[in-house]
Amino acid sequence: MKKPPAERPPRARKRANRRRTASYSVPMKVRMAYLAGMGRSGRQIADEVGVEDPQRIRAALRAMGLKLLREPGAMELIMVRVPRPVAVSAAELADRAEITLEDFAARVLALMCLEERVMLQNLMDPGQAE
Repeated sequence: MKKPPAERPPRARKRANRRRTASYSVPMKVRMAYLAGMGRSGRQIADEVGVEDPQRIRAALRAMGLKLLREPGAMELIMVRVPRPVAVSAAELADRAEITLEDFAARVLALMCLEERVMLQNLMDPGQAE
């Protein structure tokens, strides 16, 4: 009597539809990683490095072992240059309010853009006052 053949363990199947990720130069990868670390979104990174599809940026970052820091609804980082007297005055006002300069600037910007929109429009274009 013959022995039945020994069963082989199933072989791991490769994904048939596996996408090949685009290969980027080392400087571009460094730039993408830097921008991701700065809190930029996939769309912002794609726009800055000249890639059309932000999903490719996210895939490239995942392949490098990185992920975007931003989450939907997260705070945005905006870097603004201001004259020194403005920065000093804002820092003094923030100290008096016992908040950080960043929080003070965020509150002022939110107030102007969200609550005092008409005043902001008048400041930007006095000829178009409502």
